Amino acid sequence: MQKTEKSRKLLGAALGVAAVFILIIGGSAIGILQLVSKGKMSVFHGMMALIAVDIAVLVIVLAAGKRLYDRIHSIVGNLGKIADGSLTLEDNKLAERGDELGEMVRSMNTLVVSFARLITSVKNAADSLTEVSEDFDDSFRNLTAAMEIVGKEVDSIGENTVSQAERTQDISLQITEMSHAIDVIAENVGMLTQSADTVKNCSETAEKIMGDLVSINRTSSQAISEVRAQTDVTNQSAMQIRTVTEIIAGISSQTNLLALNASIEAARAGEQGRGFAVVAEEIRTLADQSRESSEQINNIVNELIQNSNVSVDITQKVTEAFTRQTEKIQETKGIFTSLNQEIEQVGEVIGGIASEVTGLKNSKDTIEDGVSDLTRSAESNTKSAQDTLESMEEFKEIVEKCKSSTEQIQAVSKELIEDIHKFDIRKLKEEVREIL
Repeated sequence: MQKTEKSRKLLGAALGVAAVFILIIGGSAIGILQLVSKGKMSVFHGMMALIAVDIAVLVIVLAAGKRLYDRIHSIVGNLGKIADGSLTLEDNKLAERGDELGEMVRSMNTLVVSFARLITSVKNAADSLTEVSEDFDDSFRNLTAAMEIVGKEVDSIGENTVSQAERTQDISLQITEMSHAIDVIAENVGMLTQSADTVKNCSETAEKIMGDLVSINRTSSQAISEVRAQTDVTNQSAMQIRTVTEIIAGISSQTNLLALNASIEAARAGEQGRGFAVVAEEIRTLADQSRESSEQINNIVNELIQNSNVSVDITQKVTEAFTRQTEKIQETKGIFTSLNQEIEQVGEVIGGIASEVTGLKNSKDTIEDGVSDLTRSAESNTKSAQDTLESMEEFKEIVEKCKSSTEQIQAVSKELIEDIHKFDIRKLKEEVREIL
């Protein structure tokens, strides 16, 4: 783009110069024609004047062209020297011109400087290429030695891979056995979980029954307490009856004594007291009957009191037994509550074991997949080791070819350095410093 712009400027300058010359000739021709038309100059003199102007302009153009030709010839000479290998810059004063010619000279100087830098870079690159080629030569020797070591290691890897495949097969068999054991454990855990659920249900049912039994025992204990209270009331009533019968017995004794006294007095009275004696005898008979009835009642009451006392003792023992039974039921209920909690914990633990067994089963599946992959990898590694050996042989051949190519590069680099030495780089560097 920059070179195109400079070419356009140079072409524009040339066209400008040509236009100036055309304007000068045209202006002169118009002026002469006006003088001829006004009669101030004859046609002959006008033609002569026009020819003179054209000759003068032609001389100026030829002089300018000659000078331009000499400058361009000098530039072309510099380019010829560059082509011959000399990088000496001449006629640097033209570079101080502000016109297109000076710009062209400056462009040529820039081209020479860039070319010199390119030559310097090429020389440095050639030197570096020589060093790199030598390094490549050393590296290839080291690489050849390393390849021999790698070949041995690959042989060892092949042997180890075969051994690894055998061990992997053994591990696979052990994994199969472990898989069977895990399946059995998982089945047992499932049965244990079912049993734990059954025991939990039974425990909950037993706990509910114990609660009902506690309620029934509480009701029975209350009923026993009521029976005991009623027995106490009956015992007290019997005691009152015995007291009454004792009073009746006392009255019967007194009545019997009174009847006896009345009989005695009736006997003393003789015939007049006979009716009174009969009555007294009846009273004594009734008193004896009352006494006997009182004795019977007293015996019954005593037996009732004795039985009541026995009932009270039995009721007391039953109450104490019910109290102990209630305590034992409460203890049993507490035990069932603790047992239920323990069963819940056992259920949670069994659930955790089931989860762990599930995870273990998943891990087992993963291990089986890994062992299968490892087996395939071992087989693939064995094949890869064989392929690697073959590749190492091919790589060895490639290294030999690269080594040969490196030797050719070294030869080309030497030729390139010899060609570069034809250019006078030092002198050009000094002139470049003066220009810059």
